[in-house]
Amino acid sequence: MQPTNSFRLLFFQLVSNKIFEIGIGMIIIANIVVMCIEDDDLPKDEDALLSQINLIFSYLFIGEMLLKFVAYGRAYFLSAWNCFDFFVVSASILDIILIYTSKSSSGGSSSAISILPQIARIFRVLRITRLLRMFKRFKGLQKLI
Repeated sequence: MQPTNSFRLLFFQLVSNKIFEIGIGMIIIANIVVMCIEDDDLPKDEDALLSQINLIFSYLFIGEMLLKFVAYGRAYFLSAWNCFDFFVVSASILDIILIYTSKSSSGGSSSAISILPQIARIFRVLRITRLLRMFKRFKGLQKLI
């Protein structure tokens, strides 16, 4: 339902726009491509560049989630895809926190801190599940997922 509040209506019209959906779909595909390029044998400068690009993608997806939350309000969580997206974005936020935590405490020898990069990789893999959002128009595949 369209919101009656003119401020929220503006956001609703933005996130309901076909161009917005296509743009987000293109960003998802670009994010997947960048994540496929990542390799353990990359030089440090290329790895740092890919990390920065992934960080930008994460911020874009956080922004998309916030725009939709403003547009839909609590009704945002009535859609299974939005709940799924919320989970993936939350995993991305946790990944960002773990990355900065492991960087700031890399001089320590704590065993808990030494496993943070492995946990961060798990959350990066979860971000690939954004690709599943591309299938939301295919009802049969949606039921299968």
